[in-house]
Amino acid sequence: MSKKVRREQPFNISIYKKPDNKASLVFRKKAMLFRITTIERAKEFARHVNEYLDDLKKGCADPYFILQFQSPRNKSWVLEIGMKEDSLMELNLWLDEGIKSMKRCFKWIGDVTDLTRLSLPF
Repeated sequence: MSKKVRREQPFNISIYKKPDNKASLVFRKKAMLFRITTIERAKEFARHVNEYLDDLKKGCADPYFILQFQSPRNKSWVLEIGMKEDSLMELNLWLDEGIKSMKRCFKWIGDVTDLTRLSLPF
């Protein structure tokens, strides 16, 4: 018998523009909030995420999406989105802390339709 995966409430990712192709990111679900004060190459980040979300809507997305991005002071982040089972997705935000060390900062499990409602205007 397989373990039933608990779906969480819908979540949101917000992006707030800053000068010089930088932005702030906010990941939110219910009362939980995680903010990255500044990311670099924000236009590219938004473009890659929006392309993946568009592919999800069309039903032609890869089952796994991984995007590494940077913030000032050499912090490296990894956004990971993957299919768990039919129409069930998992999103993780990791902070890369160096050699073989990743710290999960945000986790969400929910329906694929919750993801396809997202859009990161930039």
